[in-house]
Amino acid sequence: MRFVEARDVEAEIEAQCDEAQESGKLPLPVYPEPTKDDLMRAFARRLSFPSYFGRNLDAFADAMRDFTYAMTGPSTIILGEHEDMQGTDTMAAVEEILAETEDQASSVFPLEVVVVRAPRA
Repeated sequence: MRFVEARDVEAEIEAQCDEAQESGKLPLPVYPEPTKDDLMRAFARRLSFPSYFGRNLDAFADAMRDFTYAMTGPSTIILGEHEDMQGTDTMAAVEEILAETEDQASSVFPLEVVVVRAPRA
């Protein structure tokens, strides 16, 4: 997992997408969301989670585990961290789940996770 600080988080997400694509990886951007529910919805849309996805952290961990087996090639998840989520227990848990997913995916296809966040004031 790699962390990148940027004043313009959305522009940096786009730059990371370009970088992933240039290196032959499928870019999977998840744009910043201010709440856990919104973030879970964003992941569900981007990674095509099943309709019964529960939008809680346990369901997220399960869906990410399933995602690794559904991967069709090298990929990069680029997560934009919303300023309202920085330093929260939810964000820490999401990052932990993503780190575990990155490790698990290595047996299937290379997966990189990039977290883009604004510098703290």
